[in-house]
Amino acid sequence: MGIIFTPLLALIITGFLIYNLQKRIDIRPVAFRLIFRLYTISWLLNTLWEVLQSPLYRIYNNKNDHLLFCLLAAIADAIMTVLLYFSFVQIYKNLFWFKKPGYDKLFLLVLTGGSGALLSEFIHISLKQWSYQQSMPLIPLLNVGLVPVLQFMLLPGLTYYFALKNSQDPQVFKSKSL
Repeated sequence: MGIIFTPLLALIITGFLIYNLQKRIDIRPVAFRLIFRLYTISWLLNTLWEVLQSPLYRIYNNKNDHLLFCLLAAIADAIMTVLLYFSFVQIYKNLFWFKKPGYDKLFLLVLTGGSGALLSEFIHISLKQWSYQQSMPLIPLLNVGLVPVLQFMLLPGLTYYFALKNSQDPQVFKSKSL
């Protein structure tokens, strides 16, 4: 049940942030195209990562469970990536804040993603929702897997880069403040 709760909560918060954003400025068509690109790219990257890191976990009874868990985890990861993006939209008051991120924004993104992943892994491990194989590299003192933490330190930035790089929206290139 806890595995479903986190993505559901993230989806509700994302919906709230998007609703709040659309009340401020009429950029809905652009924002929804961006959300679709962010979600799709994030889901693809996270699905690949989840499948590749899955041998480091002890949670699967059979191959169908394994694949289903990876797909569900990638959905949750993609929702969290969109939530993280729109949290930064609220902070920077700019829908396209990642167009030219700079070291300060990258540092804050990596720090936020890593901290969230640390907390999430710690909670899931504490609740015994999953456990690691001996081959999982652990972060010293925290006993949390390094690979899932790296996932959320690296993939959100890659997602944002590819989502904005491939955008055909002229507004992406005219950074519009909120």
